[in-house]
Amino acid sequence: MDLYVSRRDCTEAYEAKQARSKAQDLYQLRMYWDGCALDGRPIDRGILIARSHPREVETLLRTINGFQDPTGRPYNLSLRTWADQGIDCKGV
Repeated sequence: MDLYVSRRDCTEAYEAKQARSKAQDLYQLRMYWDGCALDGRPIDRGILIARSHPREVETLLRTINGFQDPTGRPYNLSLRTWADQGIDCKGV
């Protein structure tokens, strides 16, 4: 996990990739989500940030978000790009 942000109202986990995302990156984020859930530190949002996201990763995201984690909470994963976040990709 590249970044874990916990505020009073929301906990977020970020997985960041410099280039284009792959399915394994999304599975890695899900693994972190599951670990936090099982450790009693549930995540409200999981965010995969990359330069771009291919269609197969977008499709996999919708599939995973239809499942529940080991504690019964639904996954809430999303995809963002460096540009979405206002970060210049050349500096990443």
